[in-house]
This record gives sequence, structure tokens and C-alpha cells, in this order.
Amino acid sequence: MRRLYTGVAAIMMSVAATALGIPSAADATWTLSADPQPGTNCEMNAVARVPGHSTVWGVGDCDTSALIERHAAGGTWTVVATPPVGGLFGVAAVSGRDVWVVGVNGQAALAYHWDGSSLTQVATAPTGALTEQLRDVTVASATGVWAVGVRLPAGGRGRTLAEHWDGHAWNLVPTPNANRLDNELSAVVAVPGTRRLWAFGFHLTRSGELHQLILHRDATGWHVSKGLRHMPAARLYGGAFVPGPGGGVWAVGESQGRPLIERHTARGWERVPSGSPAGPGILVAAAAIPGTSHLWAVGDSGELVIERWNGRGWRVTPSPQPAGCGGLSGVTALSASNAWAVGTGTSCGNSTWPIIERYH
Repeated sequence: MRRLYTGVAAIMMSVAATALGIPSAADATWTLSADPQPGTNCEMNAVARVPGHSTVWGVGDCDTSALIERHAAGGTWTVVATPPVGGLFGVAAVSGRDVWVVGVNGQAALAYHWDGSSLTQVATAPTGALTEQLRDVTVASATGVWAVGVRLPAGGRGRTLAEHWDGHAWNLVPTPNANRLDNELSAVVAVPGTRRLWAFGFHLTRSGELHQLILHRDATGWHVSKGLRHMPAARLYGGAFVPGPGGGVWAVGESQGRPLIERHTARGWERVPSGSPAGPGILVAAAAIPGTSHLWAVGDSGELVIERWNGRGWRVTPSPQPAGCGGLSGVTALSASNAWAVGTGTSCGNSTWPIIERYH
């Protein structure tokens, strides 16, 4: 999996959905969807919807080759491309003709762009580091695409990495670190209509323990945000922004091997109980549900984990479990009754295969 080294109107919508034969959120369930690349040693790492459309993109890798897939309304998943090298970890869309995918090729950061008809590799910003990875990407505007990850200078410690697409090229943007030890970013979230962004990850402490890392960007640049204290062995892998009342910025991950969920409010960051607080596991990605103040979170507890925030609390939602082990690493939602999740299945050994699930 990619992150282990994102009133009246309601009644009218429900009536319209019923008239069209679309199941309501109350009737919807998660089911397995066929993947066009079911071979072994493959995995799906991230999934994203195209704003204003029903098209969904998924990315991952097979052995040493990158994997990019697309699903359109009424159709099936199809392989868009399998570039000969690279592993892909993040995908985000400005429009159906403007999609970005990021990852790593050997020791170099990797970015691909879809222009509506073809896929092109685009040069990332040179960092001078020995190794660099882009772990996630988000869209603030057509000329404001952001990708984050980690860079490792020769003989040095891991440093946070952020790059910005300005419409012409990827540019390296300075980012802070929590300390002089290893620091890494796993996810980035844009707050629409503002210049604010949030990035999540983890850093190594002097005691040798991993601790969550939160960066916030405002009009003056990137800053380390004060996260929750006394959060032992914590890592953040994914995040989401939920607009409107009851919304805000969310982050998901793990603390001491158990699911970790946090929300940013006017008082700062607060921990929110998971729907499965007693068992082991992690949450890797989160996604807002359009038209609501709800969201999805997915991850791994030795099997597939799906949780849903209903505005009051998190609840575990049943997932179809293929034979063997596995976990989910990406989720996106088109509506309250239409969502996709992707991940990796495994026979609890070396063989892996892509998993795609749909909520409908």
C-alpha cells in the first residue's frame, strides 16, 4: 500500500434519485468492482473524481510499471496507460481534460499529466536530493496544483517536499520540518476559495519514536501547525476538507497501531473517536461526500476497513472482503450514494492484486 513506508434540498435530491432508479444512501452498499488489470504483483494506491463529472481515476503500479485507470459513468474501468517505470501514489483532477498523477521513478519524483486525449510525463522541480518521492497531489485551482512528499539529501535525513504547478512548470516551494531528524509528508489538502492548504505526515523524534506532522500554508507560506500533544507513535497518512457548517479539515492515520482521526476546529486540532477504536489498524485516506458534511475514511486492519462520518460520529461500514488479507488506500465520493475505494489484496504472502470497490 502506498502510505505504509486521502432539509428540503436533500428531500428533493432523494426524490430525484428514486425517480432515476438510483439507490439512496440508506440503500447503498459496498460491492466489489472488476479491475481490468487483475494480474499479480499489482496494487491500486489512490483514486479521485473529476469535479462536476462522474469520471473517476485510479492509480497504482504493477511490478515496476506504473498503472493508470479510468471509469466513466455507465462504463467499466479501463487501463489508460501503463508507463514502463514508476509507482504512482496520488491523483487529482482540475477537469476531465486536466488530470495530474504523481509518484516516484526509482529515486526521482514523477509527474504525469492527462490533457483529455493523451498522457505526458512532466518534469518535476529539481531538488538536488539523492532521492525524492511525491506522495500526494491536490488541486487549489487550474494554475494552483500542489504535490507533497519527501526528499533525502545525500547522507542526510528525510526532509519535507512540496512542489507547485503554476500552469507552466513545477516549482520547488520551501517547507519547514519539525526538527533536524527524518520528516515526511504523505498527504495534501486544499481549502477551496482560499490560499490555504494543509499537509500531513510524520517525523522522527529524538527518542526514536514517530510523531505526527502537520503543515499549514497561508498567505505568508508554509508553517508547522501545532497538532495534538501526547500522541505516541502517531502518523498521519491522509486528509480531507469538508465545506459548510459542521465541516472543516480532517486528518487520518494511526497512533500505536490503532486508527487515528483528527479534526481542525476554531480551538485547534482535536481527536475524534474512530468507529473501531478497540481493534488494531490504520486509516490511510479520507474523502468528503459532496452535498453533505459527511466523509469516508478507509484503511487496513489486516482486512479492508471503511468508516463513515455521519455528522455525529464515525461508524464502520461493511466491506466485501476478498479471500486473504488486504487493505484500502484511496477513497473518493461523487454523492451520498456513489463512492469508490481502491486498495490492494494479498494472499497474506508475496502475491498482490488491485481491489476496487463501489458504494452504490
